[in-house]
Amino acid sequence: MVQGYIVDPQTGRNVAIIRGGEVFRDDGKWRRFAIVLNEDLFDLRGELIGRLEGQHVVDASTRCMPMPIAFRNLLEG
Repeated sequence: MVQGYIVDPQTGRNVAIIRGGEVFRDDGKWRRFAIVLNEDLFDLRGELIGRLEGQHVVDASTRCMPMPIAFRNLLEG
């Protein structure tokens, strides 16, 4: 099971924590907003939003940085 942190590559700060296959905002309120299956990240509706590459989230189709817009929108929402 994936455990760890997700880091924003632009700022270098932790933006999410992964526990038990679930992804929580690292904002002190710990709201769940995504899940991890293998290395893929899905929002709570089941839509693919990115792929884990170490502590970073990359675009699932191009595998490039920076953090995918869909993932960043969930962090802000």
